[in-house]
Amino acid sequence: MMPIVWRVSRPWLTALAVGLVALLPFLAPPAALAQANDDDLAKVRAVEAARVAAVEKVYHTVVAIYGMNRQGGGSGVIYDPAGYALTNFHVTSGAGVTGWAGLADGKLYKWHLVGHDPGGDVAIIKLEGPTPDHQFQFAKLGDSDTVRVGDFAMAMGNPFILAEDQTPTVTLGIVSGVKRYQPGTGPGGKMLEYGNCIQIDSSINPGNSGGPLFNMQGEVIGINGRGSFEERGRVNVGLGYAISINQCKMFIPDLLATKTCEHGTLEAVFARRGDNEVICESINLDSPLGKAGFDIGDRLLKLDGQTIRTTHEFTNIIATLPAHWPVEVVWEHDKKVKSAWVRLSAISYPQPPARPTAPPRPAPGPAPKQDEKGKKQEEPKVPEKSGAEGEEAKPQAAGEEKGK
Repeated sequence: MMPIVWRVSRPWLTALAVGLVALLPFLAPPAALAQANDDDLAKVRAVEAARVAAVEKVYHTVVAIYGMNRQGGGSGVIYDPAGYALTNFHVTSGAGVTGWAGLADGKLYKWHLVGHDPGGDVAIIKLEGPTPDHQFQFAKLGDSDTVRVGDFAMAMGNPFILAEDQTPTVTLGIVSGVKRYQPGTGPGGKMLEYGNCIQIDSSINPGNSGGPLFNMQGEVIGINGRGSFEERGRVNVGLGYAISINQCKMFIPDLLATKTCEHGTLEAVFARRGDNEVICESINLDSPLGKAGFDIGDRLLKLDGQTIRTTHEFTNIIATLPAHWPVEVVWEHDKKVKSAWVRLSAISYPQPPARPTAPPRPAPGPAPKQDEKGKKQEEPKVPEKSGAEGEEAKPQAAGEEKGK
């Protein structure tokens, strides 16, 4: 009698093995399961505690920024105990040269503009009020070059002017991309230009502009500036962009010197040809680079120590460098490699109309009102909020996701 041979298909065996593996946890002793659940829960609570501690560490460094009449609203972050804070140029350009700043202690502090960077959309303001006995809490500036796609990122600020007590709103997400480019506006697209910026899915809405982007150690890794909601009803859809903090650091000295910062240019236009060739299409022969021998048709190989394979890479680097910054340029001319150190020329920006430094003197008229005791009545120190609720100083640039 022939033996019976059972033939079983491989897919059936695979399904059986997977099912048995899935049942193993239910076959384990209850004590072992309880121990595993307790360990997992402890890990989750430890991560949660670390996140809450990071928020508490920087909570009082976030600034809600208003104009003198409390119209509009933006955000900022104090990075120095003397009250210096970073924000966006498009926030201060809408608010003016002075205004009110709210902190999580519920108080409003007068601020004034120190310096601004129209090209990179950055500004520094200073809050009034620090004394030897009262220094502002401040956040540490981190290193944005260490940011990786997938890192957690916390955006904090004043969206829609939600908090009457001036406490910031916190949103948590991840870094969706690094070294992104967002084109600017104005002549040549050089106003509000975002180079090497950080893309995040942390919720950014109107009012978040100028606020900090933190890593999970409570360090500032960027200044939030754009959200991709211009044609989506001003509602966040998970595409936000932050100016890298390393770019901000390069301009802080000029900003503190009360300057209108200027970005650098090689005074040359490049186009991509083939797979990895960036070719010069036009150049100012009187520029430092032109005088160094760089000519039309030359291939750009390296800029500031970084290999250039696309015009995107070139634009990302040049957009983050100040005027007069020394850079090494390496190029190919007639199949020969050449190099030179040059200083970047300055990009000129349209000058905003001058603001009056003092209010006009009142015309002669009745004496100021007095109370019953003969004392002059003072105006309220903090004006009431007016204007459209939740509207910030809107960026001039469209916030669409271009230049990826």
